[in-house]
Amino acid sequence: MGEPSGPVGLGRRPRRVLRRVAPPVARPAGPEAPVASPAALSGRTPRAACAGRPRGGARARRLDEGGQPAVKPVVLVLCLVALAAQPAGAQALDDRVRAVASRLMCPVCEGRTVAESTSQLAAQMRALIRERLARGEAEEEVVQYFVDRYGPSVLAAPPPRGSGLALWALPVLLVAAGAAYVLVRLCGPGGPEEDAA
Repeated sequence: MGEPSGPVGLGRRPRRVLRRVAPPVARPAGPEAPVASPAALSGRTPRAACAGRPRGGARARRLDEGGQPAVKPVVLVLCLVALAAQPAGAQALDDRVRAVASRLMCPVCEGRTVAESTSQLAAQMRALIRERLARGEAEEEVVQYFVDRYGPSVLAAPPPRGSGLALWALPVLLVAAGAAYVLVRLCGPGGPEEDAA
């Protein structure tokens, strides 16, 4: 047998290693633009995007132990003041209605004022007094309204006229005359010393 010529193994061919090459990615023509982040797509910076999210601590402070929003003490105080002011205003209006009704006589009841009478007309007059006072009219205006409608006799204390005026003025005149007499006696020409002599 003849020996092969040349070095051993020189006649073998090396194996080819096949490598997979990824297909080229199609890119748009023009300069390359950086990939936008989600915060940039929303139009806000990352810090601004995070600032809009409520934090757990702030949310916990806004909630009470029952899981309901905490009521501010100022709102609670205002509600209590409003509730307390309503009965006071209603009581003041009731007092004004009673004061006006006490100055008017019931047209269908003899010797009883509108505040004392239990007739239907007196009840209607009291309701009308309340309505006119609630609209902002003064007590004198309400009284004058009933005087114009029923006459001066509707007044519980009618104004003095004629002989009644003289009766009202007589005590005043007597007091004034007595005061004048005392002044004359004390400050007259002779005075108290002359009387004693």
